[in-house]
Amino acid sequence: MIPKGAINDPGLVGAILDLGLCLDLTTRTALDEVARAYDLLISSYASSGNMPPVNSGGPDLLKRALDCEVIEALHGYRYQRGLPSYDAVRAPFLEDSPLYPGAGFRARNHIQIAVRNIACIKGYFRPIQDASPWGV
Repeated sequence: MIPKGAINDPGLVGAILDLGLCLDLTTRTALDEVARAYDLLISSYASSGNMPPVNSGGPDLLKRALDCEVIEALHGYRYQRGLPSYDAVRAPFLEDSPLYPGAGFRARNHIQIAVRNIACIKGYFRPIQDASPWGV
């Protein structure tokens, strides 16, 4: 288990991925599937009398307990219907302050990939030191 706190000695590793069957949250189809999973999950919570988890962690919602549960529920619903699990999930995250006044771009926009199937990891490597802008 990684202890919480500041990272004293950061590192960098590269990976060669084949995302396989990917839930790509940059597409309308995937977003619709996630929205349906959310509706089913909330309905399930309502009928049980329990409260669903919430996202937290400031304005950027860095702790995404609800989002995680929705994605896990989506996979459960796919399993119940005999559909294959997604191998990976790819999603954009718009974080931090606007890049400039009136901007739709944020200072820390990025794409995250969650690999659910370890077979998607085809290899990994340490980048060549001279090629890394971080000097790693």
